[in-house]
Amino acid sequence: MRKRARAVFAVAASMLVVSCAALVDLEEVPYAAGDAATADHRDAAPIEPALDAGAAGKGVADATAGDASACEVRADTKLHCTNRVNAPLHTLPKESATVVNTLRTTTSYFLCWGTGELHAGGNTTWYYTQGDDNPNLGWTPGVMLNTPDAFDANPTAFGLRNCAQ
Repeated sequence: MRKRARAVFAVAASMLVVSCAALVDLEEVPYAAGDAATADHRDAAPIEPALDAGAAGKGVADATAGDASACEVRADTKLHCTNRVNAPLHTLPKESATVVNTLRTTTSYFLCWGTGELHAGGNTTWYYTQGDDNPNLGWTPGVMLNTPDAFDANPTAFGLRNCAQ
């Protein structure tokens, strides 16, 4: 009975689509200072992308068997994840770009991901969010998050929207 209930739920979840007013184009993603509405990145919701609800709720633990990770894409379509304290947020997804904010907490949410400069994590995946010091949004390299390589290789597979789409 449990297996059948799970199968029915999985089918229903895969058919459900989370709706939004509009998709966000890359041009609409703020790259410069002063584009956010609030100073607390944990409460702000400046970008709400539309995603297949079947993708929401996939945790990073799904990427690595047996991993009890603290990262997951939740129903709000954001990646909620632990990160390094004092992680810098850049105006563009590259280390040489201006730092516009900092993640002071060790748990944050990330609105979307993008491809940028190769960073110390050995990949080009960068995550976009709002920092703790001011209302500015910015990019932090994947190495600053506690995501496994399998997640960084394709965050969209786990339900996180690519900022360019």
